[in-house]
Order: sequence, then structure tokens, then C-alpha cells
Amino acid sequence: MEDKTLLDAIRAIVKEETVPINIRLDNVDSRLGGIDSRLDGVDSRLDGVDSRLGGIDSRHDGVDSRLDSMQEDINELKAETQKISGSLAVIEVDHGNRLKAIYDAHVDTVRNATTIKELDAKVDDHDNRIFAIEQHLKAQR
Repeated sequence: MEDKTLLDAIRAIVKEETVPINIRLDNVDSRLGGIDSRLDGVDSRLDGVDSRLGGIDSRHDGVDSRLDSMQEDINELKAETQKISGSLAVIEVDHGNRLKAIYDAHVDTVRNATTIKELDAKVDDHDNRIFAIEQHLKAQR
């Protein structure tokens, strides 16, 4: 019997010692419940963030599409600008050639006028001056 009494005494001591441990465990359980509640709140907020990120992603795709379209427009404008630059270069060359032809014609006109004046001064018979000019021009050729 002594063993049974000793066993009952040990049980009573263990029961008495486990009471504060059980209280602490209940406290821990309560705290874990609060943490679980907070984690549920965090999960809910993360779902909201995921939803917003999905919206941002879809807007981003729209922006990418618009940027691609803009880049195509820019490339077309560059090609058109190059065509216009080429056309302007051709026009500049043509304009330069025309200016040179006009200048050359002007020089020839001035030279001919000078020659006519010189010949006119040398000719005594002004009725034959056209003949004298024709003769001079033939001699130059």
C-alpha cells in the first residue's frame, strides 16, 4: 500500500506542478489564436494586393501595346523623313544645276553684249554691223 500512497502523492505533486504549465499553454493557445487571426487578415490583404497587381499587369500590357504602336509610328516617320531628305538632296542638286545654267547664260549674255559694243565701235558702216557680228561669231567657233 505504501506504493499506492507514494504513487498518489507523486500524482498529486505532478498535477500541482502541471497547473502553471497548463495555464501557460492556455495562454500560448490564446496567443496563437490571435496570431492565426492576424495571419488571416494578412492573407486577406495579400489577396487584395494580388488583385491590384493583376490590374497593374493588365494596364502594363496595355501600355506595352501602345508603346509598340508608337514605336511603329516612329519607325514610319523615320522612313518618311529619310525619303524627304533624299528628295531634298535631289532638289538641291537640280536647283544648283539650274542656278549654274542661269549664271552661265548671264555670263554669255554679258560677254556677247560687250563683244557687240566693241564691234559696233569698230564698224564705220552701221548698216553692215549685223554682218560684222555674224562674221565675228563664226570666227569664235
